[in-house]
Amino acid sequence: MSQFDVHRNLNPASKTVAPFIVDLQSDLVGHLPTRLVAPLKQQRAIGGRIEILMPEVDLQGKKFIVSLPESAGVPLAFVGPVVGSLSQHRDQFVAGIDLLITGF
Repeated sequence: MSQFDVHRNLNPASKTVAPFIVDLQSDLVGHLPTRLVAPLKQQRAIGGRIEILMPEVDLQGKKFIVSLPESAGVPLAFVGPVVGSLSQHRDQFVAGIDLLITGF
């Protein structure tokens, strides 16, 4: 698993609304039994959108919203196979996480 890889969401409670999750966790702590992830949702599943906190990305020819405010630590059992990478959006993700944590 690598930071910013996109995985299938295997969590039965959320995979219908968020079929994919992006791995936000640094590879330096990849040995932990959990991963910090954010869900990828279709626009219709998002109410109001704050762009810096919910960047839009393309995956498999479809547009998704990465909902950084819904980031969570999940057990590895819910992290499915890799289906792509969003490493090109690193700066957007870090800016959104900085806003969540520091307020700017």
